[in-house]
Amino acid sequence: FYTDDSYHPIMELNVSANIFSKEYMDNGYVYVEPKKQAPTTPNLWLSSTTLSLGKVFSDNDFIISFVLYNRGEGALNIGEINVDKNCEILSIDKKSLNKDEYATVKVRIFDIAKQNVWHDRLLIIHTNDPLNGELELIITADIVK
Repeated sequence: FYTDDSYHPIMELNVSANIFSKEYMDNGYVYVEPKKQAPTTPNLWLSSTTLSLGKVFSDNDFIISFVLYNRGEGALNIGEINVDKNCEILSIDKKSLNKDEYATVKVRIFDIAKQNVWHDRLLIIHTNDPLNGELELIITADIVK
């Protein structure tokens, strides 16, 4: 993507990925408006795709919670949540979310003491959202011995 005097490789990537519908320039900055979904589609929202636990002691197990939110008009159906080793899903309080509803997911991370270093955990959340059908959540931490 070229303007009068510069090249914008990020813009080119976004346009070629076909996830943006309108771009425009203002004071040398490129602004992009996301495509609008059909009025009856669900829209999974997560405050961040990375959850940092900060510094953790290696002799503890952890139970963490995060919230999934439906910002779309249609019902959001939460399917399977795939987890890495040393993780298990303890609960999901709702599997079907109407507009503006949320679900809390609790995850247990265990056997941290067997590791000398932290390995990021990956959770893959499967839903019927046409744009975020498989959303990845990465859990990070720093082990304190």
